[in-house]
Amino acid sequence: QVPGNDDIRVPLGATVLGQATTTVQLRGNLSRALGIGVPFGVPATIFDTQSGAQPLVINFTKTAINTFDLTASILGATVTVPPTSVTFDTGGLLIGPSSVTINVSGIPGAAAQNITIELGNPGQATGVTQTGDDSGNGTADDPNNTLQLLTQDGFEAGSLNSVSFDSEGILQGQFTNGRTLEIAQLAIASFNNDNGLLRAGNNYFTSGPASGDASIGTAGGGGRGIIQGGALEGSSVDIAIEFSRLIIAQRGFQVNARTISAANETLQELANIIR
Repeated sequence: QVPGNDDIRVPLGATVLGQATTTVQLRGNLSRALGIGVPFGVPATIFDTQSGAQPLVINFTKTAINTFDLTASILGATVTVPPTSVTFDTGGLLIGPSSVTINVSGIPGAAAQNITIELGNPGQATGVTQTGDDSGNGTADDPNNTLQLLTQDGFEAGSLNSVSFDSEGILQGQFTNGRTLEIAQLAIASFNNDNGLLRAGNNYFTSGPASGDASIGTAGGGGRGIIQGGALEGSSVDIAIEFSRLIIAQRGFQVNARTISAANETLQELANIIR
């Protein structure tokens, strides 16, 4: 047996703190057929400094051909956006800016925070574009409007509700907010001669003179193999061979029993003769 760390516990129900949103990334298209003064709103859920979810709406309002004003709002809060004109070239690709930083304040109990809205790389179709076709109707319901939230880096607080092991023996904790965090890692012992281990009962083994000392390490290194999480080791018993051995043992028992019976009968006859 190799002693482990008895201080490791799986803290089911433990809380992991949330994280305030700092970056929002948009991807998709604004229809070139949108009318002047017509806004198109992109809804996004962001998280404040107390891990509370807030409904941010990012509005693009067309002010001229290939030009949009960007504004933002959160119900019950103050959102400050620097004057920003988002422009596109004649091919519908973004000219600039690549990002806009807004300030959110006035959320009860939460501190003010800056959020960067990433629009994409200028000259590339990696973020926001402006294209369209004859299906455009000049309104926010234009089918060419596909702009939406791609990612945001905030998350709410959560609690640990399940765990699992990966192939390296790392205990992964799954939290209710969708996060996965490493909690601990299993150590594996290897020996120069596994056949030299000494049986200690109850499927336990101890090192012995023939096995050598234990070499402690992690899975996947030093020839220790990997770990299969969530799996139950199957029996190493060959049923066919064990049934054959059982029949042999049964026949051996029958032969021994008859031997004893024969000896008993012989002794009984000898006793009768003596009488």
